[in-house]
Amino acid sequence: MESSEKIKIKLGGMTCASCALKIETKLKDMQGVSNSVVNFANEEATVEYDSNVTNYNEFNQAIKNLGYKSTLAKVDIKINDTITEDTFNQLVGKVESIEGIHSVRGNLVASKLFIEFNELKIDENQVYSKIKKLGYDIEKAAGAIDKEIEKHKKEMNYRLRILFISLAFTLVITPISWWVPDSFTRNLLLFFFAIGNYGVAGSFFLIGAYKSLRNKSTNMDVLVALGTTTALVYSILTTFFIDGKTFYEAMSMILTFLLIGKYFEHKTKGQTSEAIKKLIGLQPKTATLLKDGEEIEIPIEEIEVGDVLVVRPGEKIPVDGRVVKGKTKVDESMITGESKYVKKEIDSEVIGATVNQTGLLHIKSERVGKDTLLFQIIDFVKEAQSKKAAKQRLADKVSNYFVPIVVLIAILAFLYWFFIANIGLELSLLVFTSIVVISCPCALGLAIPTAIMVGTGKGAENGILLKGGDSLESINSIDTIVFDKTGTLTIGKPRVSKIFTENELKGEGFDEQKLLTAAGSAEMGSEHPLARAIIEEANQRGYSLESPNEFEAKPGKGIIVRSNDNHILVGNEKLMRENNIELNEFLPKLNEFQDEGVTSILISVNNKLRGILGISDKIKDQAHYTLEKLREKGLKIYMITGDNKKTALSIGNKLGIEENKILAEVLPNQKAETIKNLQ
Repeated sequence: MESSEKIKIKLGGMTCASCALKIETKLKDMQGVSNSVVNFANEEATVEYDSNVTNYNEFNQAIKNLGYKSTLAKVDIKINDTITEDTFNQLVGKVESIEGIHSVRGNLVASKLFIEFNELKIDENQVYSKIKKLGYDIEKAAGAIDKEIEKHKKEMNYRLRILFISLAFTLVITPISWWVPDSFTRNLLLFFFAIGNYGVAGSFFLIGAYKSLRNKSTNMDVLVALGTTTALVYSILTTFFIDGKTFYEAMSMILTFLLIGKYFEHKTKGQTSEAIKKLIGLQPKTATLLKDGEEIEIPIEEIEVGDVLVVRPGEKIPVDGRVVKGKTKVDESMITGESKYVKKEIDSEVIGATVNQTGLLHIKSERVGKDTLLFQIIDFVKEAQSKKAAKQRLADKVSNYFVPIVVLIAILAFLYWFFIANIGLELSLLVFTSIVVISCPCALGLAIPTAIMVGTGKGAENGILLKGGDSLESINSIDTIVFDKTGTLTIGKPRVSKIFTENELKGEGFDEQKLLTAAGSAEMGSEHPLARAIIEEANQRGYSLESPNEFEAKPGKGIIVRSNDNHILVGNEKLMRENNIELNEFLPKLNEFQDEGVTSILISVNNKLRGILGISDKIKDQAHYTLEKLREKGLKIYMITGDNKKTALSIGNKLGIEENKILAEVLPNQKAETIKNLQ
């Protein structure tokens, strides 16, 4: 019976997309593997396989046989207890038996466990939690992301040292080639410095070329090694055996400039880990556990489902859960993008990494570790970075054949210029070397995955989630953008700007106080932005509000409530008509509000319309500029809203949106379908 599993492998030693394609092809060809995807930019392989047929050890060996490095995600655990060797060995055995952990290496003297695990089956927080449950006092010495960033920094420092050495050689070689008059002395000095540069900087590419050729494939390193070695060998022959011009200076400059490119390439690749670390950093390091009436501060990794946690004003909510005591307002902007604080009370859901603003909360944890929304977003970003765009898949295939074609063209060019054009050996070799060096295919396999990796990482930092390379690539073909009105084109902080009451109309009945008190009391059970605007206006005026006895929301229309034996409707014209509320006397004022772009909220008490509240939401300062820039790019702009047609037209006209592109009175559950219809 097939047992399908998925594993993520960290790779090392790849120098271009051809290396990635070589590993990907090798893994795909292995028995029991159904699919493998290797991403050169973030140096990872994701393999789907039948665990009854093959395993990571075989993948690791296959990758090493190709000349590359392979490992799984790692975490180091420090043991604070004093334990015997037997107890330590028992602990290692118990940790090895945890599902998802591949290997455990222990160091009793340092009291540390060095753990490799499959991050698609278990995360480092779960590793920590499961070891903690075994009864040991432990702490995380180094996490997977921290180790990845540290590894990247070491690699960056190594590359920078090589670059500086190469640059130093080149800066010496260049003036020698200009200012030493005697040709033999000049060539002899150039020979010694060029050999040094070739040994340091050239070895960087020679090792990569050797690995590639050993695996019967070619890559960028082969071209660089071939071009620089040809230039060096000819220069040596010219120095000691034949007459001619040397290319020491050109060879050194080529190596230095390529190393500069390699350095910045690697620096760009490291931005992914930093972006992921920033997302992880949104989560607090500790939480306050309420146990037997006592508050205990614990690491975030020790939180279990069902724990009751205390969250004070200003603190981050540690995990996803539900409020069991207290009420507050929470800043959820880092997760949802909503700038307005969200009210939370008993039984309200809360999201980990959001910030408690005003009140003391007791929450019951429901999702911890990889199950929290924050870590689902992180996994989403990681998965997006590993997905290949169509052009990337094409580039990977092309780069595999690119090098042999370039070498063939370079040889043919050399033969033509040497034998047919008869320009001499020096210039013919210069043509050969130039073609080989300038044709390095690194951009083919690197540009797209790097753009995907950095783009998805930066997008996540700014609240934009992209599904992967295909989604990022398809953005170029977008011809229409649909903006929601409230909170997107407007600032999302509506306020009551106009009031028209029954008393103004007839000289009797509901005045502003009665109207706002009725409407505000009815909206006490709602979280809608318009409801909050009504409540805030009533509170600012000092009116006393009471929560309704019964509450029924009508999506896209309003609410129906019962409060102190009063039957109250608060909503739009459609809600009133459906409940047979007479509107005729108020229609002129209603039309006036709508023509001014004001959202009109009608209030009926005991089956009689008592007044209208006009609610305004200021257009964002940058909205006009943004829409204008998008129009310059030839994009069609639509606005979608649940507001009535007249109000929507007023806002749309201010923003320069054409009338036929203003989609009004669209219910929340109809918006997705409306977008699909436009597609």
